[in-house]
Amino acid sequence: MTVSRNEWHNAYEAELKEMFFITINIIERAYPRIDVTTETAFHHFSRLIYHCSSKEISAYTKASLKHHEDLIKHGEKGEGNSVEER
Repeated sequence: MTVSRNEWHNAYEAELKEMFFITINIIERAYPRIDVTTETAFHHFSRLIYHCSSKEISAYTKASLKHHEDLIKHGEKGEGNSVEER
C-alpha cells in the first residue's frame, strides 16, 4: 500500500540519514568547495529517494517501528533485562 512521503520518510529516517552522509562524503571528496550538509539538502535527498522508491513501507520496517513504539509506550528503554531486574 502506497504511503505519503512524510510517513515513508519517518519510517526510513535512520536509513536515509546514513545514505545521505555517505553521498555527502563522496560529493565532498570529489568537489571539496561544495557544502551540501544542510537541512534543505537532506529534505531534497529524502524526496528524491522517495520518488525512486516503491513508496511502500516493508513489513519488516513496520514490525520494527511497532516494536519500538511499544517499548516507548510501556516505558522500556531497550532490549533485554538488566542484571538487577532478574
